Amino acid sequence: TTLFRSESHEFSRRFCVHSKDKKFAYDACSALMIDYLLDNNDLSIEIEQNALAIAFSNRLKPEQIEPNMERLLKIRTLMPGYLFDS
Repeated sequence: TTLFRSESHEFSRRFCVHSKDKKFAYDACSALMIDYLLDNNDLSIEIEQNALAIAFSNRLKPEQIEPNMERLLKIRTLMPGYLFDS
């Protein structure tokens, strides 16, 4: 597993990105994605093949589910489509 190092020192200080595919990691962590994650640092993101998930350290309250589904959709729009092609 390659440890991802971004050009953003703040991002590198606050986040840890692991991937077996260095190109995938760089493509997934575009400048727009880095900015979004820096503004939403309560998220953990996992990508496995064509699945994308977000996780939190605490259980979500029912009223937090819809806003976080919207955040998941936003994250997906910030990623190139080919990352999820089978």
